[in-house]
Amino acid sequence: MKKCLCLFTVSILLLTGLNAQRMDPVLKFSNKYYRSNPFTTTFGTFLEHVMNDPDLKNVKKQLRTDTSLFVFNGTYTNYNPFDFKPSRVDVALVEQNVQLYVDRPEGDTIMLFVLIAFADSTAKGAEELKKEYSKIQRRSDRWFLDRKEEDITEANVTGMSSNYFVDYAQVSPVSVEWVLGLTKVPILRLTMRIRSRGNEAVIPASLYDSSVPSDRSQ
Repeated sequence: MKKCLCLFTVSILLLTGLNAQRMDPVLKFSNKYYRSNPFTTTFGTFLEHVMNDPDLKNVKKQLRTDTSLFVFNGTYTNYNPFDFKPSRVDVALVEQNVQLYVDRPEGDTIMLFVLIAFADSTAKGAEELKKEYSKIQRRSDRWFLDRKEEDITEANVTGMSSNYFVDYAQVSPVSVEWVLGLTKVPILRLTMRIRSRGNEAVIPASLYDSSVPSDRSQ
């Protein structure tokens, strides 16, 4: 009887974990928009899936050195997760050093998983891109705990940025932006912030990030 009870308890815990994963807003966002999902496989397999994707062309890669961080980018041939037709869709993996905690001035290395849709150069292209931004915003508002929206105003660059939040992380794991003036045509940019814990992807400064200090300063 005790053995049966233990098995039942383990089954409940497994089902609870699976259901929680299915309900996770970052996982939903990744499943909806990204061709490669960092949270459904090992981190190494995820990187291989992105970098060896046969749908990519114009691939460029910069390996990490003593003076530079890892950068990878390419252009999809056919993949388009959006409801409008961009002139081009790019994917990028960019390592970035950020200071997540006051007591860690040397910073931490995270990875930006970026998807960029390029509109055409017409006024219609810009309007379609802004409408797509609004659609993503409405969908993401149903998934995430909170959103902080900001205007982008830097020299000749304008746009809007939405940072989304979950209750188990101290930093925004997902950002969505539309930007004019950064390139020759308007762009829609989706960014997920991840880091490798062992051989799995986690959200930086989250409950699942083993590098989070016990006495959090932020």
